[in-house]
Amino acid sequence: QPFLTWVTGVPLAGSQPKIRWRPTLAAIAGVAQSAAGIAIGAVALTLPWYFMVPLLLVSWPTTAGGMRRLDVVVVHQTLHRMFSRSTPGNRIVSELITTLLWRPPYDPNRQEHLLHHAFPCSLRDGDTLYLRSTGAGPGMTKRQFRSFLVKAVFSPRHHWSFLSSRLRGNFLSRVPTYRLAMALAFDAATTALL
Repeated sequence: QPFLTWVTGVPLAGSQPKIRWRPTLAAIAGVAQSAAGIAIGAVALTLPWYFMVPLLLVSWPTTAGGMRRLDVVVVHQTLHRMFSRSTPGNRIVSELITTLLWRPPYDPNRQEHLLHHAFPCSLRDGDTLYLRSTGAGPGMTKRQFRSFLVKAVFSPRHHWSFLSSRLRGNFLSRVPTYRLAMALAFDAATTALL
């Protein structure tokens, strides 16, 4: 049960979670998990293939899980202005993380997210529109949905669509000058490191 409580964040009636997740702790955990995944992957690339493959299979979900925690938990808290007591604090944390994850800047991200809460699963919801644009739709059977997921995972078109929307949101749309500078600096640093 402690593991299920940790994963879901919901303890059984009458019990307490072992870890009291606070926004700052979630941010630290997301950064640490992402860094650990990247470090494992970097080490794996220096090893023979029979060590590299298993380590990469650990590295990828570890990195993705850390990034997901930063996006779904931390950025989500900033969009609801619950990460920090100050509005500028929420904006700064959100801008830093979303720059690193190539997500939209704070204002359009917040506007879209609040629309998602106002009209969930509707044709005004950005998440619904994205899923519909990929071919997912209401009424799919489990078999159809599983087939859709497998095709999406291996589809270069699907991944290009996702990446190009991230690039447009950070470099080609009307983003604040400071955010464009942040995105360009991060891109330059990543290129230099590689």
